Amino acid sequence: MKKIVLRIADVIARFETGIMFTSYGFAFILGWELWISILACLGAMFGDDPNWYFQFSIIYWIKNVL
Repeated sequence: MKKIVLRIADVIARFETGIMFTSYGFAFILGWELWISILACLGAMFGDDPNWYFQFSIIYWIKNVL
């Protein structure tokens, strides 16, 4: 019985670890995109071309390159 409970706990822990790493990845991408968007807006306010900033965007790259 003890082995079954430990095995179930191990499966749950692996599942939780996968969710954690996935959520950290999404949080990193969203934080990066927010930072690029802020820089693009500030650049546009002061006369820069926003596309210069968007070249560093992960989502923009995926949308236009892949």
